[in-house]
Amino acid sequence: MTAAPPASHATLGTPSNAEDEEEAPFQLVRTRRRPQRSTANKTYSSSNGAFTGPSSGFAYASSSASRRRGAKAKVNGGVEAEEEEEARRAVHRACEAVDVFVRYLGSELGSAGAKDGERPTYAQQLAATLSSIWPAPIAIPSNLTDDERIPLRRTRPEATSLDSTRSSETRSKQHSSSATQDGCSQSTARPRAIVPTRIVCLGLGSPCTSRSAQIQLALLVVVRKWLAMLHASRSSTTGADGGGEEDLTENEGAEGVERVGVECVAYDPVFSSGDRSVLHTYGVLVASAPSSPSSPSSSNPIDAYYTAPLTHPTLLYMPHCDRTLYETTLTLSSPAHTHTRLILLSNMLANYALTANLATASPTLHALIPRFAVAALPNCAADKRGLLVHERMREDVRADIARFVRLWDRNALRDLGFHWVETLE
Repeated sequence: MTAAPPASHATLGTPSNAEDEEEAPFQLVRTRRRPQRSTANKTYSSSNGAFTGPSSGFAYASSSASRRRGAKAKVNGGVEAEEEEEARRAVHRACEAVDVFVRYLGSELGSAGAKDGERPTYAQQLAATLSSIWPAPIAIPSNLTDDERIPLRRTRPEATSLDSTRSSETRSKQHSSSATQDGCSQSTARPRAIVPTRIVCLGLGSPCTSRSAQIQLALLVVVRKWLAMLHASRSSTTGADGGGEEDLTENEGAEGVERVGVECVAYDPVFSSGDRSVLHTYGVLVASAPSSPSSPSSSNPIDAYYTAPLTHPTLLYMPHCDRTLYETTLTLSSPAHTHTRLILLSNMLANYALTANLATASPTLHALIPRFAVAALPNCAADKRGLLVHERMREDVRADIARFVRLWDRNALRDLGFHWVETLE
């Protein structure tokens, strides 16, 4: 077989017939690509949102853009709804934890304390400490201890201190015995403390995110409950004609009508809307930032509640705050050369006496520390169940012990104490 002769270059470049002559010239055809979708909720354009993908040069029809805008709004709305739901859950979890702490910490208020030979529980130690500072003049009505969360109204300016002279004369021997057992110094030489009608809480932290803040809020609720019980017992000793109730306010939030006499107000710059909801649940008013020359007319500034002269006997509730804040607050509320209607819950201030420059850096603290009577707050490591509960405790409190141990932060109330200067006759 004879092979066909190879085609020459001239043959390849020459049209073979008339059809080839009529063929259209060569054109490069680009294939159509679908525009790439961008990551959800992420824009690659700094314009008004007309382009939602990479700079591909593709423009979408208005109907597609409308659908995408609707989808984006739906996604954003879903995110906002999820955030709101998570905030509600955080508030709920915080309140549940605070309730656990309140039920246990307040479970022995007004009780007779530990029996002879019985080791006091932490709740009994706490109750003994509070009653050693503010003794009960009479037996505490049991029906005032049931409601763990008492919403409060603001007290009237004419509110006055509870007369603690009668209280000291009728001091319970059981409370004195319990206070001795827990190591709290109970002495007849200790100057008596005013019984506050207002609690000002500073530097609490975020109850929604901090376990320590939850525990400290629970202690605030328990202290307020004890003070309210004292005011209620005072009211019952003044006769049925209503005398002595002028410093108490109606609580419309509780079942029936109860009388309480302790206003609670708090401020911390870290408070979120969720934190405010938690505080509101427990009847704590949230004030605004302290007034300053740049904002002298701010609404309800917190410093108005503790700046001398104090219109109410006041408990400054300041667990684990900085020394600078103690100095600033005490300078405003209790000048060193005057008596004050004030009691302070704070770090153990005697520890600051070792500071070399205390006299120059914190002159108010330097002047007040030697004058303060002190009652140390008991602390609990919560690692031994036997230190927390005994068989005579209420069933609901005993059922909460496991959760109490699991949630407890041993540092929340560590090295704290009540400090006050002797009240005037």
